[in-house]
Amino acid sequence: MCRLIFDINKLIFKMKNHKILLSFIPLAFTLLSYAQRAVPLSAQFSYMQPPLVQLSPDNTYRTEAEITYEQEVNEEKEVNDSELIEWKSLPTKEKIKRKAADGANVPENVYFPTIYSQERLTSKISIEGLQTSQESGASVKVTLNRPICVSSVRSQKVTRGETTTKIWKVDVTTTVVINLTLTDVDGNTESKSYTGKANYTDPTEYAGKLVGKGITQYKQKKSEKTGFKATEGPALDKALNQMNGYLSERYGFLKKKRRAPIYFFKARKFEYDKIAEAAQTLVGGYRLIENPENKEKFESTLLAAINVFQTELEEYKPMAKKVRIDDGVASYLYLNIAEAYLWLKDFAKCKEALGKYQSVQSRSKQSFKSKVTSDFNMANPVAHYNRLNTLEKSLEERYAAIK
Repeated sequence: MCRLIFDINKLIFKMKNHKILLSFIPLAFTLLSYAQRAVPLSAQFSYMQPPLVQLSPDNTYRTEAEITYEQEVNEEKEVNDSELIEWKSLPTKEKIKRKAADGANVPENVYFPTIYSQERLTSKISIEGLQTSQESGASVKVTLNRPICVSSVRSQKVTRGETTTKIWKVDVTTTVVINLTLTDVDGNTESKSYTGKANYTDPTEYAGKLVGKGITQYKQKKSEKTGFKATEGPALDKALNQMNGYLSERYGFLKKKRRAPIYFFKARKFEYDKIAEAAQTLVGGYRLIENPENKEKFESTLLAAINVFQTELEEYKPMAKKVRIDDGVASYLYLNIAEAYLWLKDFAKCKEALGKYQSVQSRSKQSFKSKVTSDFNMANPVAHYNRLNTLEKSLEERYAAIK
């Protein structure tokens, strides 16, 4: 009897599940039939980013350089030259004693930083889109501080054949700090510091002075001297590259690349041919920005596409289901419009379109149809909106700075 009751309950449960599944199929088919799928295209182009701050009206600057350690190093070299003469005259036994007692300070292992010429340092200063002129009212000065070099010893197990031994390696790190002082034509100054580091590992494999106790100070200092010569230049270059990157981003005319998403739509129940055609024209239209001679064609192409998108939005029905221009389609159209107005430098209309995008998103949070729209496409409107919003603020501020 218990077995019979269990089988009956199981049968009833299966029938209920089949009923639920059968009732869901028409609903899912209806939703998929009406769900608009956003198809993202991509336009890749280069554009010129204007400076955030203008150094001078004629976009020029003069360069200056200073080395803080030149006198100090010259004096140290004189002392070391005298000590080196004395060192070379010592008997071999005395040298061995000195190396064992104070190997880190043996004259032949002393090293000094390079004293660069001003021309060497100033030639490394670069601001994209600006020209150097010693007659300019704006100046960029770089001050080079004395490099700092440190070394450390580490053990390492090496297996050769069936034999494993412990060897010792010397790692060297050189740090270079430069100071930047920038003055614009109005006398306003800005100061910043940049740090460059470079690492080197001496290829020499030291066996160690005693089992498990590393290497002598003399050998470590010798490796440190070799490592400093290999790392001083790269460390300085890294600091200068950081500085130049900042200068070009803030004060230069920097060529940048943009990959702009453009959207059209597909659905079984609706037709979006005009939107697709307008989107396709933008793919080539955005590239016209790279050549100033195409300015008129560039603007007319973008304005024509905007007109198509705005005309389509006249059919927009907020919060509605099974309509041609629903919340999802409207959202993508507003992003298309905002992107186009951004490159037309009409920042007010770009912000207006971004605001409408936000309004649609806020209003449609409770709309199941809007959720279906976002679930059934591979586009990323949120990332696009965030990037557009950031670009708009940056470019508007930059173009205002050069008026």
